Amino acid sequence: MAAMALLGASGPSGPSGPSGPSGPSARTTRHNHHTHTIVASTTTSAHTTTTTTTTTTAPLGPFGDLSLPTAMAASIRNASIFAPTPIQKAALMPLAAGTTALLHAPTGSGKTLAYLLPLLAKLHTSRPSQLLIVAPSRELALQIAAVVESFWPHHGTQRAHLLTSTDAAADELAAAVARAACPVLVATPRPLLRLCQHLAGTDRL
Repeated sequence: MAAMALLGASGPSGPSGPSGPSGPSARTTRHNHHTHTIVASTTTSAHTTTTTTTTTTAPLGPFGDLSLPTAMAASIRNASIFAPTPIQKAALMPLAAGTTALLHAPTGSGKTLAYLLPLLAKLHTSRPSQLLIVAPSRELALQIAAVVESFWPHHGTQRAHLLTSTDAAADELAAAVARAACPVLVATPRPLLRLCQHLAGTDRL
């Protein structure tokens, strides 16, 4: 596993204008979401030279410096998320940098995206079992998996596999995980323990 998230009992949340011509140079900068155009004009007593430089960049997303895959950024815009919540602002960049963090915030504050976005942004789109999320209940595991599917789409493929069955045998759990081959595994403690015990000493753990 590339990373692991261990959860507690609470649920997820889901132009500047031209400068004055007081000096020998006047400068105008125009901005939109995709293109920055800088026009610089220098005047001397003999002639005027105008240089135009245009660069194209991606629009700054709601989470600032956090680099997100295109599909994930589109999903965030489609969900009408335009700014981070306080817990997201505090957690996103430290987690993206690999810092261990303990997040504590009320239900509905955006904790799920606070840890999911920086972790998912680092994953390969199709390599199996890169991220393990341990949730205390099946209900919470279902909610987390739904958030993963919603915010990290990839050509209609399943993104998260649920490991929550308390009745299946360990070999059945292992076969289901291998068959699903999902990048994210969302598990509850009991079936996860049985799976780990079953795979102990193998290269599949």
